[in-house]
Amino acid sequence: MPASGKDGRTNLRIVIDAPRESRVSREWVRFHGVTGPGELLHRFRGEALVVPAEGVSVISDIDDTIKRTQVRERREMLLNTFARRFEAAPRMADWYRALAQKPDTRFHYLSASPIQLYPALSDFIRSAGFPAGSMHLRESTTWRTLVPGDEDSRTHKLGTIERLLAEFPQRRFVLVGDSGEADPEIYAQVFRAHQARIDSIVIRDVTGEGHTSERYRATFDGIDPARWHLVMPDTTAWPAQALN
Repeated sequence: MPASGKDGRTNLRIVIDAPRESRVSREWVRFHGVTGPGELLHRFRGEALVVPAEGVSVISDIDDTIKRTQVRERREMLLNTFARRFEAAPRMADWYRALAQKPDTRFHYLSASPIQLYPALSDFIRSAGFPAGSMHLRESTTWRTLVPGDEDSRTHKLGTIERLLAEFPQRRFVLVGDSGEADPEIYAQVFRAHQARIDSIVIRDVTGEGHTSERYRATFDGIDPARWHLVMPDTTAWPAQALN
């Protein structure tokens, strides 16, 4: 591993050959990294998601999509993020497990939450019964950037989605988010740039605006209504089209 920067992070991108037995039967490759020559030896364990060249990738937001956070209420958001036990959004784990039954489906969990929450969020995804997947959180090294601004969140999400699309050019994507922040607008922007790659957009409508609201009409203007769907919390079934 190279030396860390002033933020204490080490960033390294490498390509490895997956163990032969894992090419078909396993979804994860486990590895370890070690500190460089001349440094006190430390060993760090990790795992990488094996993503087939073809298949469906579900890119899912976390806060208020699969986890109750109440982002629009700052006090509740802070308590639900840093003080309370994480609570899963009703029925979302069941729907995700149904999606996971299709061969070569992979999940990529995307959030502007700080990377320091990775252990807690990883434990939540496992304990709540969501399919395992890669985690894409935001770098944050100061107290001032712990809670992201709207532009920070948008930049992080757009950058991550574009990178996943570029890294897996033969895969199709389902984008899942919620209406509490800018997920509808971000996903519509991605759809317009990559129409052939995006199978569907699913939005959990936590703001209760409804399918015919001015916001959704403007956001999804010109996009086939069969390609985007609203899920109303606790009342609406998962759209069958997104399972196909």
